[in-house]
Amino acid sequence: MAGEDWAHGFRNRNKITLRKPSPTSLSRVVGFNKDEVGLFFSNLTTVVDKFKFGADRIYNMDETGISTVQKPGQILGPKGQKQVGGAISWERGRNITVICCFSASGTYVPPMIIYPRKRMSPLLERGGPVGALYRCSHNGWSNEDLFHEWLEHFKKFCKPTAEDPVLLLLDNHGSHISLNTYNYCRLNHIHIVSIPPHTSHKIQPLDVSFYGPLKKSFNNECDKFMRANSYQKITPYDIAYIFNKAYMSVATLEKGVSGFKTTGIYPLNPKKFDDNEFTAVQHRDTQLVDDEPEDTFEAPVQRASEVNQEKTTATAPTAEVNLPGPSGVTFIKASEVNQEKTTATAPTAEVNLPGPSGVTFIKASEVNQEKTTATAPTAEVNLPGSSGVTFMKALYKFSPIPKIAEAKLKSNTDRKLHSSIVTGTPMKTVLEEAEAKKKDKAAKKDAKRKRDATKILNPDKKIKKSAIVKVKKEEGTKGKILKKKIKCRRLISFESSTSDEEDVPLKDICDDNEDDDTFNISDANVDICLVCGEFGHNELWYRCTKCGKWAHAECSGADSAKNYICDFC
Repeated sequence: MAGEDWAHGFRNRNKITLRKPSPTSLSRVVGFNKDEVGLFFSNLTTVVDKFKFGADRIYNMDETGISTVQKPGQILGPKGQKQVGGAISWERGRNITVICCFSASGTYVPPMIIYPRKRMSPLLERGGPVGALYRCSHNGWSNEDLFHEWLEHFKKFCKPTAEDPVLLLLDNHGSHISLNTYNYCRLNHIHIVSIPPHTSHKIQPLDVSFYGPLKKSFNNECDKFMRANSYQKITPYDIAYIFNKAYMSVATLEKGVSGFKTTGIYPLNPKKFDDNEFTAVQHRDTQLVDDEPEDTFEAPVQRASEVNQEKTTATAPTAEVNLPGPSGVTFIKASEVNQEKTTATAPTAEVNLPGPSGVTFIKASEVNQEKTTATAPTAEVNLPGSSGVTFMKALYKFSPIPKIAEAKLKSNTDRKLHSSIVTGTPMKTVLEEAEAKKKDKAAKKDAKRKRDATKILNPDKKIKKSAIVKVKKEEGTKGKILKKKIKCRRLISFESSTSDEEDVPLKDICDDNEDDDTFNISDANVDICLVCGEFGHNELWYRCTKCGKWAHAECSGADSAKNYICDFC
């Protein structure tokens, strides 16, 4: 039996060691597949071959988050003590976004820091990286406007021209891909290729070689800052100073070069990832079994017909039995059997194969032998029948074969994103359609906001009046009389009652007799505004004190309903 010495030797011979795996979400496992990666390298090859970008003109940008609450690093402690504590700044910190960018030659663009604030303060820039850009947003995240400002910052640093353009690699975040970005980049000779979703842990140079060491160094600098300041809490005003120290120690030329080389972007290597890199998603997508056994099915019976052969020889037939299962493996094959020339035995054999184990049960029936003649045996093979089905159902019940769960329908109908050349001509139509939908959605939202504001600003008493309008069809047409019910909400403003308000009786204002309920539209004057000639819904109405007809409050031009007289009177 192998012991600990064997296991230790086995690990040494094969260069195997215990390692803590980095947690990888299922979205990343599924997203990093051969098709998506191949499409990305295809787009990258197309752009690089067309514009001949060098190492100093290929850049990668990405956002990351830092917090005012650091993760404590490793410390020295006594053996046997289960818990070793480390002081942190807050219970719950504030997220601050940092946008970094570097080239394949190891050149770094000054970062952009985004604070979760409404207004900027010069104190937030104290001690920060030289040339950095400082902005704020309501949640501390990047958006389209801030990304456009970063593009202007990037253009000033790289200075792209028509003769010497630049290539920018970034992810498919919504703030990166817009019509405004497309137009600005085309105008300033910036070419953008997007990285497939959920593949940044393998293809994004910043994630592969830079952000890990940067965050580790930032946490260490936070620990040093707290110890140097008598464990003073870290505020957003200290972030720029602490981040600058971590950034300067990590932003080396070696990390920039190694990040692009590891991902196969520069030098360009489309075959950087072999098939073993996609093994996880291939195993996940493999269907283990097609279907479970059905509740009832008829067992086919195969019978061999009688064959007359020569009296001196007899040959048994070759039988092949296939069990229904995941792989359809052939379990039993009967080879040719030569029997004695003088005698032949003709048994009737019944073979039952009740389950996936392929166990053979043989029952001998009555055997009639003849010494002088030989007859080919009549073989009856029963595949799993009623008893076999019962056995298989019981087996699947206690030990079911695993299956891939069907994908649940999602309410989100957005199209799946892929790697693309964002500044390519075909993308313009897509971005214009997306911009039109965005404006339409914003217009509907603004209209709803105005309606809600109108209801709040006019909390007057509502008087509802319903009228059934009979509309007769033109002469010569067939059909019954159509009835249309029109509901008009009239909002009437009543002020404090005085002796002067007796000019219009209240019974005339709220007159609901039956004669008013039914009328022809051509003769109707009650429910139509005197000024605009339209029916009203949810508006404020004024009634003329002389003619008794109605008008919208906005159309009348009067300040109140008191002593209102229309222009026609």
